[in-house]
Amino acid sequence: MNTVRGRILASFLIAGFLLLGGVSYVALSRSQTAILDLAEDEGRALTRTIEEAFTQYLAARAAFVESAAKHAEMKSGDWERQKAFLSSLDASKLQIQAYFVIDMEGNGRYLDGKVNKLGDRAYFKKARDTKATVVGEPVVSRATGETVVIVASPVIDASGAVQSVLCGRITANTLVDLASSQKWGTSGYSIITDAAGLVVVHPNAGFRGKLNAAQPGKELPDELTSAVKRSLGGEQGIARFALNGVEHVSSYSRVPSTGWSVMMVSPTDEFFAPVRAMRKVIFASLAGALLLMVIVSFKIAGSVSKPLDRVVERMDSLAKGDFAARFHSDSKLREIRSLSESFDGMIASVADFVRGVSAVSESLLSKAEDMSAASEESSASVEEVISLVNKVADNTRDSASALGEATAGVGEVATASREGATSAADAGEQARSISAAAEQGGSPSRK
Repeated sequence: MNTVRGRILASFLIAGFLLLGGVSYVALSRSQTAILDLAEDEGRALTRTIEEAFTQYLAARAAFVESAAKHAEMKSGDWERQKAFLSSLDASKLQIQAYFVIDMEGNGRYLDGKVNKLGDRAYFKKARDTKATVVGEPVVSRATGETVVIVASPVIDASGAVQSVLCGRITANTLVDLASSQKWGTSGYSIITDAAGLVVVHPNAGFRGKLNAAQPGKELPDELTSAVKRSLGGEQGIARFALNGVEHVSSYSRVPSTGWSVMMVSPTDEFFAPVRAMRKVIFASLAGALLLMVIVSFKIAGSVSKPLDRVVERMDSLAKGDFAARFHSDSKLREIRSLSESFDGMIASVADFVRGVSAVSESLLSKAEDMSAASEESSASVEEVISLVNKVADNTRDSASALGEATAGVGEVATASREGATSAADAGEQARSISAAAEQGGSPSRK
């Protein structure tokens, strides 16, 4: 990376990768969000479709059973007549598995002659007490052992009293088939509960009529049970949860006529199949773009680095004293051409400077030689002067010696003179004494 080519290449690759990678990331993120939003809208639509389908389905069966309960044969109270009437009805068209009548003692009579105690069933009590047609909660049939839903309508006599309750039995499998007519994604499924949260429709048959989806438990995640509760409360919406380590999304709603909860569930991964396909396309495009960028970067880097390499070569030649070399760049870049021309001009200037320095050097060398010769002559003269000075010094030393001897003789003469002067002074002192004595001797005779 310590070359122009390497840095240009690295700059292009980093910039391109960041740009393309950023665009790809944003595109994938937004497409994933958009697809999930579309999937959620689809889930809401499917949930409403199932909600309407169940509403219409159960309303149609309730209306039919209610109409049959009002028939004169049913009001006759004669079981044989009632049995004949019910046998004439084509229950298969309405997907009703069987009809049966529960009398006021709670005895349930079936068309095949069987009798079961059904007076404790909630649907029977509710139809009897409200005198209205009801759709019961899922129960396990005492006749077949299946999970079933019962549509019950009171048979009211002329006096307005309830004399029996006519029931139509619908299997949970029939409701599962109805719910399966709408599918969310490839492996999506429906969860339908009654008004209390008891599962009516679920792909796991073991949950039907046994598991309460509104109550937290190990079978279902808390997010799912919370969604069921919200659905039973009349809310509509989207819930996300993890089930067996797989992310799921669900759309939930409520069936107004029965208060049941309807939920569509699907793994979110299924909706991202287009995103994964798009990701492959984007990655392939990104790899192709990066490869193209590498090729273009090499070409651009070469168009800059090659002329610079030639500049370095010429500079090396210049450093070795080769001023004849010139730059010949075939680059189309204006800056490179200008650089080549500038270096050519610099080399010419340096060559002229070197020639000037050489000429001055030669001149200085000649003068230095002249100065050297003069210096040699001066050296000879100096040596002669030194010889003369040495001779003068020798003569001076001789003169100094003679002067010393003369100075010694002068000293002796001066000493003798000082002694003569001292003697003369003593003689003078004696003469003055004699003169004084003479003067003293003559004084009495004159008196």
